[in-house]
Amino acid sequence: MLPDFMDREQYCELRRRQPNIDEYVNATNIIRSLVQAVPIFKKATIDDLKVSTSLKSHLISGDSNPSMNSLEGHLYLIILQDTPFIVEQKLQNCKN
Repeated sequence: MLPDFMDREQYCELRRRQPNIDEYVNATNIIRSLVQAVPIFKKATIDDLKVSTSLKSHLISGDSNPSMNSLEGHLYLIILQDTPFIVEQKLQNCKN
């Protein structure tokens, strides 16, 4: 499941240094899904989009303090041009 260019130790080191990388991967997947499924997003360019997470806000100047940001967990504020959308990433419950 690791990329060809990365071994297990490199992956673990990356995760230790960048613990919030999941948010960026999740945001990328959400944008990809929106572009594929939602007509107004299909025409969007990268310059049309802004994504706010618990670490980066487009409503508060600069990087936000996670304790100040109202977007927590799997909620993302996506701004398409000047129109805001709040998107929740649904997590799959796996039952054994």
